[in-house]
Amino acid sequence: MYDLGIIGGMGSKATVAAFDRIVDYTLATCDQEHINIIVLNDARIPERTASILKSQAGVAEALAKDFLILEQLKVPVAVTACNTSHYFIRRMLGGETPFSGRFIDTIEETANYLEETYPDRPICVLGTSGLILSDIFGQGKQRNNIIYPDQDSQKTIMGIIGAIKSGANIENEVLKTTRLLEALREKGNDTIFVLACTELSLLKDYLTPQFTCVDVLDITAICAILKSGYMINNKPEKYLANIEYFMRHVQKTETLPRRKHSFMNIAVSS
Repeated sequence: MYDLGIIGGMGSKATVAAFDRIVDYTLATCDQEHINIIVLNDARIPERTASILKSQAGVAEALAKDFLILEQLKVPVAVTACNTSHYFIRRMLGGETPFSGRFIDTIEETANYLEETYPDRPICVLGTSGLILSDIFGQGKQRNNIIYPDQDSQKTIMGIIGAIKSGANIENEVLKTTRLLEALREKGNDTIFVLACTELSLLKDYLTPQFTCVDVLDITAICAILKSGYMINNKPEKYLANIEYFMRHVQKTETLPRRKHSFMNIAVSS
């Protein structure tokens, strides 16, 4: 019945943004050509960064229940809009898990994209303190060009993320973020900024005219669409310099089921 499941609630605005981005990037001419998606907005999942920093229990257990729901519904592909939750999900999938479908590790997908697209440029990851502390982007591979903000800058980022979650005026947070990125860029004008928290993804359109940003949510949406057996339209090309990366690597690593459109028919606009 469903082609894709989104484990959400971390936070709820991030979940809405992920769903909207997937719909926006799907090649469809009518309602019936969109992906059948089930969204689990599990807003009771404990705070992820606090759970990592203080070694608190509860996140993995809550995620396991959500994966079980997707398993019972026979959902073949799952994704989450929360970058920090990958810390827990990777450990779950490394052992016993209630989910037999494919989980899209968008952190790894993003890291691989960056490795191919910007191999010689510094990559500054902007995300929660839990994501930074656990070095999710660097796990498993030697990625020497990945850098993280200094302690004071990280406090500012956490303040911005928290403010967006609480419904603060978005323009105020754009101003704070712009000043922060200007200061971080002074240490290297060729820096690529990775928006690795979905609350920060909400600022993307304000930041991209001034900074080179790679939004993990864009990659989440593209991978969710392609790995669910659908096609992307040309909208992501506005934000990602190397759309061809996804054409090559998804084609090589996934067999796309069910859809009448084959992956080979995806056209890349010049």
